[in-house]
Amino acid sequence: VVPGFAGSLGAVTLVFGGFAYVLIVAMAATSNDRAVAAIGRPAWQRLHRFGAYYLWILFAQSYLPRALDKSPWYWLPAGLLLAALG
Repeated sequence: VVPGFAGSLGAVTLVFGGFAYVLIVAMAATSNDRAVAAIGRPAWQRLHRFGAYYLWILFAQSYLPRALDKSPWYWLPAGLLLAALG
């Protein structure tokens, strides 16, 4: 752990990033036939669709502005994000 790293994060980052980890765990835990049967296919689809778009938006808001403002090195992850949306 980098000393002072957690203290440098804002509340918005901690809340939205923390929720992303919750979604990742929920999606991983329900990625089997038994879980789909238990919660039902419509609920499973809603969870996975929402989770995928939420994570995409989180990464997009992180990389797209950096690609436009900071460094051309961010164009690769930004381009991959746009390709994944397509």
